[in-house]
Amino acid sequence: MFGLYLNRIRIVFKSYLIKKMAETSNQNNNPIDLREVVKIFNDRFDKADQNYRELAKSSNDRFDQMDQNYRELVEFLAGEFDKIHQTKADKVDMEENFNLVLNRVATINTKIDDYRADQIGLKRQVDKHEKWHFAVADKVGVKLLSK
Repeated sequence: MFGLYLNRIRIVFKSYLIKKMAETSNQNNNPIDLREVVKIFNDRFDKADQNYRELAKSSNDRFDQMDQNYRELVEFLAGEFDKIHQTKADKVDMEENFNLVLNRVATINTKIDDYRADQIGLKRQVDKHEKWHFAVADKVGVKLLSK
């Protein structure tokens, strides 16, 4: 954009100097040759144009570097967000597995309570049978050693 602006100024300035060259004269009414002035201005415009092109190139290089850094940052953040998402998914799976384990432990606990109740019932039944055996043994006159 700036380069186009410099070229436009150069064209306008040259056309102005060419018009003035025909009209310009010194004190003796001899025409003055402005080619030297035009050459100086052309050199300065060329130098300004070259400086602009170098600045544009270095700016483009900087923007390319910034763009590359931005892409790397986006890729890094995408990876981190994927890790976080995976961690959350793993956490949900872990919570489901933990709930499953808790349910199974509760089921086992219930079965153990049922087993204890059965054992207590069997112990009472065995004690009752043992009393009957001893009662029958006393009536028959047999002495049992277990008592």
